[in-house]
Amino acid sequence: MSLLQYILPIQNTNYVDGCGFLIDGYFITPGHVIRDSENPFIFLSKRKRYLTQPSFYEVNEQDASKYDLAVFSMPEVKSELKLYNGVIESGMKLKSISFKTSTSGFDLIECDAFVECYKQENYFGALTNTHLKAGCSGGPAIIGNEVVGILTKGNNNGNNEPCNNMLPINFCLFLSSKAIRRII
Repeated sequence: MSLLQYILPIQNTNYVDGCGFLIDGYFITPGHVIRDSENPFIFLSKRKRYLTQPSFYEVNEQDASKYDLAVFSMPEVKSELKLYNGVIESGMKLKSISFKTSTSGFDLIECDAFVECYKQENYFGALTNTHLKAGCSGGPAIIGNEVVGILTKGNNNGNNEPCNNMLPINFCLFLSSKAIRRII
């Protein structure tokens, strides 16, 4: 069974890109995706499910001890995706999966992400082999069927230039599974 069925694009009325993933009982996405979306929803079992009343919601993009996270309780959801429970180490090879809106619907974006030594409290950094752009937020970084982190920020300004010239353009920031586990 494909894990892609548990990674869903978030749709809305103002065309903000982002996605999230399902684990048993929850839908998880970055808080900034929900903040920036008007009337956000996902399709779950072919039915529109509005993303309202999160069980946890915080958007703090400045303090690494805080969260950029929205968690929605969905007790009926069963998923093959699980949260990673191990140590996140430099050099780990992860698979980053996300969706971007296109003229034909949603394009799947899969790439490798290599964990860097950059770690700050709830977050870790990784270098991807694709220059991920705005709208990929919410994509999980996985090993097998385990979510190691969720993409919260990239360093590509959308024009294939770095937002921060001190970092490589393919640098991405992920909220760790350990941090997510503390919330759910």
